Amino acid sequence: MILHQDTYVILTHLPEHNIVITKWLSASCDLTEKLYKSIMLTNAEKIVASKAKKGLLDIVDFDYTISPALQEWTNEVIFPKYIQAGFVKGACVMSKDIFAQFSFEQTMEEKTGQIFTMKYFDDFETAKDWLIIA
Repeated sequence: MILHQDTYVILTHLPEHNIVITKWLSASCDLTEKLYKSIMLTNAEKIVASKAKKGLLDIVDFDYTISPALQEWTNEVIFPKYIQAGFVKGACVMSKDIFAQFSFEQTMEEKTGQIFTMKYFDDFETAKDWLIIA
């Protein structure tokens, strides 16, 4: 079931597996800081409402470098919402863009991001399978 879709991201819920899939699209290269924050707040609201406990983040086409200030904002504003909702585990299919990949990894290394069990993958199906059996 699609929870949210726009030019930059598609958010899908798989209730049978308690998973939310966040697929970032190639239009992410046009993101601004304000737009990134808006999308992340919308995603957090939808994920919390879904009551999913696991997330599959597909950032293969993600082409936006998350600045250190946005990394901090994500850890201070977004991740606590997930924690409060009981979100515990995530799988990530990594970006082809090395800068986007590095900035995402840095975000997850922040204090709050370390609360989640996160594993990185090269392909979507392997990541999904890991979450299903985990």
